[in-house]
Amino acid sequence: MIKIPIEIGDIVYVGRFKNKRVVVKSIEYNEYGLPLINGRPLLTVRIGKLMPKTESIKVSSSIKLKDLLK
Repeated sequence: MIKIPIEIGDIVYVGRFKNKRVVVKSIEYNEYGLPLINGRPLLTVRIGKLMPKTESIKVSSSIKLKDLLK
C-alpha cells in the first residue's frame, strides 16, 4: 500500500496542464481500489505541498539599454 500525504483541506493542482488550484473536499476509493480526490483519479493531480518552492525571477530595473551597449 502506498501512503499519500494528502488530507482534507490541502491544495492540489488539476486540469490538463495541472495548473488549477483545487481544495481537497473528499477522499474516496473507486471499485478498483484507486483513490479519488473530489471524484477525480489521484494520478491526474499535482500535490501542492510536495512541489518545490520557486522564487520569482526579478529583473533589475536599474539596467538600461544604453549601459549594455557601452
